[in-house]
Amino acid sequence: MASLLLEGGPHLAGAFFDAGQIDEVRLFLAPLLLGGRAARDPLEGKGVERIADALRAETLECEKVEEDLLISARLREW
Repeated sequence: MASLLLEGGPHLAGAFFDAGQIDEVRLFLAPLLLGGRAARDPLEGKGVERIADALRAETLECEKVEEDLLISARLREW
């Protein structure tokens, strides 16, 4: 298998991220502000304690798609 699209929400995405199985992220941002204490994160899971331990993208591209912004980030080479 060369590619797999995850579209299951923050629990599924967090589980794959924690397992080190995500090579590329495509994130849509809409010009909407939501929030509150009960707002959900787009990625759940273990995460990291310090910013220095965060995974940094190797490549980053931004593209406007109608009214939204698509951010594509390669986390590791295939």
